[in-house]
Amino acid sequence: MATFDEAIAPQGSLFSAPAFDNGHTPAWAHLDLAWYRRRYAQALQEAGVADADDAAIARFWREQGAALGHVPGCLFDEDFYLARNPDVASGVRDGVFDSGFMHYCESGFRSRAPHWLFSEDEYFRVNPNLSPRSVREAGFANGYDHYLTEGDRAWRVGHPFFDPDLFRAECEAHQLRGAHGHGGFAFFLGTAGAAALRTSWYFDPAWYLAQYPVVAEALARGEYTHPLHHYLTNPTPTAFDPNPFFSEAFYAASNPDVAAIVANGGLRNGYEHFLRFGLNEGRKPVEHWDLAAYRVRPDVVRAVRRGVFRDIFAHWVATSTQGTLEDATQDAPPLSPAQHRELLASHARTMLPLLVRGPLDFTVRNTPVVSVIVPSRNDFSILIETLASLYDGGGGRIEVIVTDAESADETGVLDRFFRGVTHRRVSPRDGFGGWWRAGLDHARAPAVLLLRPGARLAYGALDAALARLQDGGVGAVTGQMLRDDLTVGAAGGVVCRDGTIAVYGAGQASFAPSIAFSRLCDVAGSGPLLVETAALRATGIPEGFDDPACLAAAIGLGVQAHGKQICYEPSFLSHEAPPPRHRLDTDPAAGRAALQRQFGAVLRRRPPQAPQLLERARWRGKGARVLFVGASMPSRRRGGLFARDCDVIATMASWGARVSVYALDGGDGEFSRTERDLPQGVEVMAGLGHAELTRFLHERAGCFDNIWIAGSDTLHRILGNLHESAAVLPSEGIVLDARWLASVENHARRRVGGLDDPALLARELREELRDAWFCQTIVALQDHDAALIRSVGFDNVAVLGHVAPIIEGVADFDRRAGLLFATPIHASGDAAHDGLAWFVRDVLPHLDAMLPPEVTLTVAGYKPDDLDLSAMARYARIAPIVPAKDLEALYERHRVLIAPSRVSAGLPYEVTRAALHGLPAVLGADVAEQLGWPDYSACLVAGTDPVLFAESVARLYKNEPLWQRLSFGAPMAAQHAGKPDLFKRSLQQILRQARAQEAVS
Repeated sequence: MATFDEAIAPQGSLFSAPAFDNGHTPAWAHLDLAWYRRRYAQALQEAGVADADDAAIARFWREQGAALGHVPGCLFDEDFYLARNPDVASGVRDGVFDSGFMHYCESGFRSRAPHWLFSEDEYFRVNPNLSPRSVREAGFANGYDHYLTEGDRAWRVGHPFFDPDLFRAECEAHQLRGAHGHGGFAFFLGTAGAAALRTSWYFDPAWYLAQYPVVAEALARGEYTHPLHHYLTNPTPTAFDPNPFFSEAFYAASNPDVAAIVANGGLRNGYEHFLRFGLNEGRKPVEHWDLAAYRVRPDVVRAVRRGVFRDIFAHWVATSTQGTLEDATQDAPPLSPAQHRELLASHARTMLPLLVRGPLDFTVRNTPVVSVIVPSRNDFSILIETLASLYDGGGGRIEVIVTDAESADETGVLDRFFRGVTHRRVSPRDGFGGWWRAGLDHARAPAVLLLRPGARLAYGALDAALARLQDGGVGAVTGQMLRDDLTVGAAGGVVCRDGTIAVYGAGQASFAPSIAFSRLCDVAGSGPLLVETAALRATGIPEGFDDPACLAAAIGLGVQAHGKQICYEPSFLSHEAPPPRHRLDTDPAAGRAALQRQFGAVLRRRPPQAPQLLERARWRGKGARVLFVGASMPSRRRGGLFARDCDVIATMASWGARVSVYALDGGDGEFSRTERDLPQGVEVMAGLGHAELTRFLHERAGCFDNIWIAGSDTLHRILGNLHESAAVLPSEGIVLDARWLASVENHARRRVGGLDDPALLARELREELRDAWFCQTIVALQDHDAALIRSVGFDNVAVLGHVAPIIEGVADFDRRAGLLFATPIHASGDAAHDGLAWFVRDVLPHLDAMLPPEVTLTVAGYKPDDLDLSAMARYARIAPIVPAKDLEALYERHRVLIAPSRVSAGLPYEVTRAALHGLPAVLGADVAEQLGWPDYSACLVAGTDPVLFAESVARLYKNEPLWQRLSFGAPMAAQHAGKPDLFKRSLQQILRQARAQEAVS
C-alpha cells in the first residue's frame, strides 16, 4: 500500500486556492509519491527526474507537475471529474484551468464529486451527525477531506457501492490485512490485490468479469483500475448489468417511464433509478423476484431495521449468494432428562478446577437482600450450575442455604468450592416441602427464592424479580422458565377449579408477545419462585405435596389467601432444572385432590379447564380490560400522535386497567424499540398483522371491556375483522380516537393554494368517518376538530388532548441558545416536512440579516430512515440533522421553537411538550388555530409570510422581556386542558361513556 506523505505540503498558486484556507492541506491533496512515480513515469522521464529522490519529485510536482495537470494521488480521479463535469472539461481545454483538480481546489470541492467511489451527498446522508458546517468547523476542507482523514478509518460509508464492513470481511477472507491500518477506501484504491473484491451487495465483480470479457480486456489495457471502476464510469452504462439480480433490459421494458428518463440523460441507467427510487416504489429488478412478498418477511424486516443490510434488495442478494442461517439449521430433537442432566454435569466438571483454585464467596456481611434455598440429594454436579448463576446475579448480597438430603456426593464438602454457603442436613424422606421448610428456618433476608438444583437464573433476572416484589400488594414473583431447547416451559399459570395446573406460554419463544408483559397469576409451574419471607412464614410451606409443581401452586394459593398477589415478571428468566435423579412417588391426581382440600374456597372461584376461560383468567384484577388497536406501535421516539398513544396507554394502566396493544403493522424490531415506552403490565402484540386479528379476537373472547381504535384509517382496515368477530366482542365500549384528520389537512393545503371550500371539507370528512357509526364514542384532539365532527352528523364526540405534566426548574433566557425544530416527519411531503422545507428555503435567508451567525437551527424530531434531509444540512445555519434521543433536554437548551407548518392538522404534541419546559414558539397560523393559544401571550403567530415569520423569530430570540412573557404563558396554555389528573378523568369518562355507563357530555 502506498503511503501518503503528509510532510510534503506543495506550494504555489494552486495551493492558494480556497480549499487550502487556513494553511490546511486536505487529505485528497497530499502527494502520494509512489503512486505519482507510477502514474507520471513518462513525464518524469522527459523531465530527467525519473530516478531522483523524493524531495526532487515533490519539488517537480510543486513547480511543474500541478501546472501540467498532474494530480497528487489516486484519491482524485481526473478523468472521472472531467467526464462528470463537461463545463470544467471545456474550461481546461480553453486554458481557464490547468486541470480538473485545479477547478476542484478552487470551487468544486464545495459540491462536486472528486472520485467515482465517493459522494459528498451520500456521506452526509448516511452520516447525519456530520454536515458541511460541522466538518468545516472541525478544520476540514469538505466532507471528502473528513472522510479520508477520519471517516474511512472509522468505517463510515461514503458511497452506496462501498460497504466498509463487507469489504473488511472480504479482505479477511482473502487474507489482506492492510485495510485495518489505512482504512478500507484508501486500501481498496491503492492495493492491486483488492481490486476484484466485493465492496457491496449491489455489485458482484467476479460475476461481472465472467459475464463481460470486454471488461477484463479493458482492465488489462489499463483503461480502468477495477471492475467497479468500469461499471460506474463506462460510456454505455445500460449495456452492463451489475449482478445476476438486476437486468437493465427487463427494467427498461417494464418501466418505460424510467427508460425515457435514462435516454434523456436524467439518470445514468435503470439501476440508479432502482436503487434510488424503484425499490421503494415496488418496481421489480428481475422478473422472477416476488418483491412484494419478500419485503414483508419478518426476518427481512428485522435485518434491515437493525442495519445489517441497507435495504431488502441487499438482503436478497446476500442471502441468495451466501444462503441463510435458517437454510443450514435443522430442528434438533429435545434432550432427554438424562441427557439434560449429563450436559449440565459436563459443564460443571469443567468449572471444578477453577472453583478449587478460587472458590466463589457468598459471604454476606450485612443483612442479605434475598435468601436462596436450594435442596440437593446427590445433585452436586448440577448444583454447581445453580450457584454459579446466583453468583453472577449478585454475589455478596445473596444468602445461600443448601439443604442436603444425606447426599453421598461432593455436596458434603461444598465449602471447598463455595464460601459463605449455609449447609443444612435434612431427611431425604421430607421431600421438597420439608427441604424448603428447613431452609426457611435459617433465612435472614426479607425475600426468599425457592430453587431446584440445576435451575439457572439469567443475568439480571433476580434484580427484575426483586423490583417487581416491591409493587404494592405483591407477595410473590414468578417468571419465564426456559426448556433445554430454549422454548418456554412455563410463563406463569393458573390453578383451575379441579386443581389442575394450567401454565401459559409452553412451547413459545421467550418473550413472545403473549407472555412478554407482567401480570397477576397463580403459579410458577416448577420454576423459581421469589416470595416475601414474612408472607411465606405466615402461610407456611404446605405439607402433603410431593410434586414440586403442585407444591409451588400450594405456596402461591396460600400467599393469595393471606391477601397478597403473585406476579408474573417476564424478565425473571431462568433455565429449567432437570427432573430429580431420585424421583419421589408423585400422583397428579393426589396433588389435585390435596389442592382442592386445602384451598377449596379459593378454587371454587377459579375457571374450569376451558381455553377461552383460561385466557380470561390471565386478566386478574378489577380494572377495565382494554384492547388498543393501532396501525403502528405506540412510540415516544416517533413523536407526535405516537407519543400521545403512549400517554393514553400509560394513563389507562395507571388506574389498574389491563391493556393489550395490537399493532397492525410492524414487527419485533419495532417492538424492541417501543416496549420501554409502555408500562410493564401492558401486553404488546407486534408483528401479527391485520390477517391475524380475527383469530386473536376469537382466542380472547370475552376478555375486553373496551376497544380503543387509533385513527379512522385503522378502523377502516379492521372493520371486516370486527364484523367477523362480533359475537365475541363487547356489545358496547368501542372508541374511535379520530386523532389526526386527513380531511382537515387537505383543506389546509387547498387554502395555501387559495381555495377555501368548506363544502368539500365536509364531504371529505364524512368519507373519512364513514365507518365511525360502528363506535359508541368518537374522540377528537381538540374543540376545533370536535365541532367539525359534530357538524357532519355525529353527537357522540368527546375531546382528549395531550397530557401536560408540570415541569419545575426550567432554564432561563441567558442559559439558552439556538432555534429548535422538533416536529416529527413521518413521510416525505407531509405537513411537518412541508413546513421545514418552506422555513429553510424561504425564511432562513431572511434571518441571516437578523441574527448573529452563531445562532443555528437544530432539526431534531423523528424522521424515517429513508427520508434524506442532508441537502438542508448544507445550509450554514443548520446543525447536523440527527433525530434526538432526548428531546426533553433540547427543550431546556434552546431559546426558540419553530413550528412553521402551513398545512397542519391535529394538535402538535412537541409544541405542547416544549411549552412545558418554558420554550416559547413561533407558530404557523394553522398550528396556532389548532392549539387555540393567544398570540403574544403564549406564542407568536407568524402566518405564512416568510419575512414576517423571520422577523417574529428574530424578535422573540433577541427580546428578553417578550421571551420571558411567552415562556411564562406557554406552560399555562399547555396545561389548561392537559393536567395529568384532568387527562386521567377525561379518559376514564370516555371509556365509561362508550360502555353506556355514563352519558356523553
